[in-house]
Amino acid sequence: LSADDLAQLVGVSRRTLSRNASETGWPTPEELIEWGRLLRASMTRWRESASLVALAHASGFTAPPALHSAAARLLDEDVVLPGALTPLGVSAALRRRLAELGS
Repeated sequence: LSADDLAQLVGVSRRTLSRNASETGWPTPEELIEWGRLLRASMTRWRESASLVALAHASGFTAPPALHSAAARLLDEDVVLPGALTPLGVSAALRRRLAELGS
């Protein structure tokens, strides 16, 4: 899923989607997609003990380095995978990010 795909799904242009996200205090569409992927990875890990390769691909990342890069950027620079991928941890980090953007 790309930002263009997301814009098409909601029926607006990518520019409008980006502008609306900014105006309402939400992350960029690209960042929202990454958050969704991290949440999906955390749920997959929670349900089953999958390898990092399986988690990355099931969550829409190209490979484990892309999953690790997104987790490091969005969760914590010192993130240790797969241990850091818990649904509660990812959702708490997303809530903190939304609070940052809203303040």
